[in-house]
Amino acid sequence: MSLNNLLIHSILIVLLGLIPQGGAKTWAGKRSENLQPGSHFPRASPNIIFILADDLGYGDVGFNGQRLIKTPEIDRLASEGMVFRQHYSGAPVCTPSRYSLMTGKFCNRMDRSKGKGVLHQNEETVAELLREAGYRTHFIGKWGLGGADMSDDPHMNETGLWPAGTGSLLPGQESVIPTRRGFDTSLAYLNQAYAHWYFPTHLWQNGKRMEIKGNQSPTYSERTVYSHDLFLQEAKSLIRGATGDTPFYLQISFTLPHRETKPPPGTNPYASKEWPEVEKAFAWMVTYLDRSIGEIMNEVDHNDAIRNNTLVIFSSDNGPQYTDGHDPYFFDSNGPLRGNKSDLYEGGIRVPTVARWKGVIPPGSSTEHVSAFCDFPPTCVELVETEPPEDIDGISFAPILRAAGTQEEHEFLYWEFAGPQGGPKPSGQRETVQRQAVRMGDWKLIVPQGSPAELYDLSEDPRESVDLSSKHPEVLKRLLRIARNQASPRIRELLAD
Repeated sequence: MSLNNLLIHSILIVLLGLIPQGGAKTWAGKRSENLQPGSHFPRASPNIIFILADDLGYGDVGFNGQRLIKTPEIDRLASEGMVFRQHYSGAPVCTPSRYSLMTGKFCNRMDRSKGKGVLHQNEETVAELLREAGYRTHFIGKWGLGGADMSDDPHMNETGLWPAGTGSLLPGQESVIPTRRGFDTSLAYLNQAYAHWYFPTHLWQNGKRMEIKGNQSPTYSERTVYSHDLFLQEAKSLIRGATGDTPFYLQISFTLPHRETKPPPGTNPYASKEWPEVEKAFAWMVTYLDRSIGEIMNEVDHNDAIRNNTLVIFSSDNGPQYTDGHDPYFFDSNGPLRGNKSDLYEGGIRVPTVARWKGVIPPGSSTEHVSAFCDFPPTCVELVETEPPEDIDGISFAPILRAAGTQEEHEFLYWEFAGPQGGPKPSGQRETVQRQAVRMGDWKLIVPQGSPAELYDLSEDPRESVDLSSKHPEVLKRLLRIARNQASPRIRELLAD
């Protein structure tokens, strides 16, 4: 072989080695054997920011079809990243959903014993896993997993919803506060119920009670400090101060647009609308949340040290709320789906979800991959190249984010609900309370209280309007077996009544 031919042959070998082998890139929710990395494959240990809305419905955002409420910043986030079309919360209500997000487990494994909080000592949180991998970890917002007694705020007694308490850490629950469960810093509502009010007398900072100077009046209407603004300021400060030397995980669990359904500070852009006052307030709560997300992303994008190696995920803890006179059907908050908060139908657990990672996730992309909150911890540990706990239910969706490797699929997803009633129907009547739900492939099982089990094909009927249980008895039998095996003692007790 001549010298020239040898050089040409060598160059061809090198060039061929640069061409990815295997199948084409796919974002589908099927097993993808040959996902290939993009041109900017990420280095290990990206910064991770998870922004969680509270009771924001699947249809409350523009990228999922909302027309009346404006969410330009969330929509921009979606256009710059990947929309998850079939992503599920951990439960149809707050606390068990957050438990699933923190632990990587289905909500049936949450400890419901009174006086213990909901986290076992031997359950590792995603924050603990990331801190072990060298991350700085920060929690902001609604914790809701135990730690503090009901507030001693006099407003608690005025509402009549819950009695006032001591406002102190509960004996035996000190170990479940954020800074004892893997977070280096925290600014939070610890008590789930107290997070229903936006002008609290106090929050909890790094495990210590922090009095809010402008909110000490016993008259609630005289208070001036909006808790959401404190959370936003803390988040912006942490992001602005990030140097890129040490990776960080920042969990921002906002309380908007959860009740109380009252307008945030400032001029309501919907004030002139011919809508009920409560709907004007709700719309402003969603847009206020949207503007805050814009401010957070502005901090990320203007910090050169982190801009190109930060994964941002936005989601909601469950379906839309319906309290204080707010009607979720006024804005079609559940979009094309059936059900609301407290429901195991799709509208109660399928949530708006976006992931953005500059240079890694293609802008304007979407995925039909079926995923859930329990997948977040194993995704994080795969991204930082460590191992998840063996006893979790989640499956990493890092291959979807990076378009690299094989994306594993769930055999099934499971949810349950022990509350007293289902959410509202469009007619104003309540859905029969649903105790269990199982998704396996496109099949969805619903087990209502006191009614026959229901079976739906989500690929043909995402609104869950045509019960196929009588036409597919073998599928029904298989999913019922899963439901029986997964049921917690409390659900078994309720279904036995």
